[in-house]
Amino acid sequence: MKHRILKALTLGLTSLTGAWLLFGVHHLAGGAEPDRSKLLTLECRGSVKPHRELTLRLRPNERVLAVHVTAGEVVKAGDPLAEIFDGEAWMRLQDLKRTRLDSLLSRSELRSKVDRLDHVEAELKTQLNLWKEVEPASAERRVLLLRDKRDELQEQVALLRLRVADSTNLVYANGSVAASVDEQINKLEAQLASPVIVAPFNGRVAFLGSDPTRSTAGETVLEFWDTNIVVRAEVLQHQLPLVSKGCRAEVSLDFSDSKPVAAIVDAVEMRAETQPGETYPTYGVRLALDSTADRLRPGMRVSVRIHSEGRTVPPAS
Repeated sequence: MKHRILKALTLGLTSLTGAWLLFGVHHLAGGAEPDRSKLLTLECRGSVKPHRELTLRLRPNERVLAVHVTAGEVVKAGDPLAEIFDGEAWMRLQDLKRTRLDSLLSRSELRSKVDRLDHVEAELKTQLNLWKEVEPASAERRVLLLRDKRDELQEQVALLRLRVADSTNLVYANGSVAASVDEQINKLEAQLASPVIVAPFNGRVAFLGSDPTRSTAGETVLEFWDTNIVVRAEVLQHQLPLVSKGCRAEVSLDFSDSKPVAAIVDAVEMRAETQPGETYPTYGVRLALDSTADRLRPGMRVSVRIHSEGRTVPPAS
């Protein structure tokens, strides 16, 4: 009896073991795939920046005539910011005016030379006729002198025509568009007549020099920032494959318990930069904010959480 019971228990354990092994193999072979739909969150640092910005910095031979804004002032697109005298354009204008004067003088000289050449040609024909009919000896010497004079005048006329052509048609710096002296003079005169720099978009004056009218070449007169802001997150190289345009994100102020601001990845930079005080280079990721974030200001440092779906983190190199 005991032998039968022991045999039944052995058969039962064998069946259970086989069933477990079969189920385990089926499970490992893909019977129950792991859930890969969970969000993978990247945590990184970032800074708030204006969507667009304009820096007005003086070039050589420029000076500030007037400033029409104050620091912190909100300005609409098209409103005047400052008036800048462009000394480089003024000197270019004077050169063009001298070129035009030289061209006019060259044209006058050319007309005189052409008239002289026509006179010599007519006299040469007369002497040739005299040589054939009346005074062969004297006419021959006169013809030789007139031919030399004609050749000399022809060379002078050819050079004058080249000079007139060169002074009449000049080429812009890019070498692709030719324009007459008069066209360039008109353009520069219009530019110098309207030295006002206007705001290209709605924004705020973020910086204004203490005495802009005394600014020199290379100095910043003012900085003008768009009222719309974005966030530039700094992502490490091994994290970059996880980030793409359209990924959701959250932006939080440091040392603040306020609710994070929702954002979305708008662009990913492909150039690495090493931030001051950092060891490893990072890539910039621009985040567009979903809603107005009144508490965020350009220049603020923030914490950023970027969500990436169905991906795994590659090992750091």
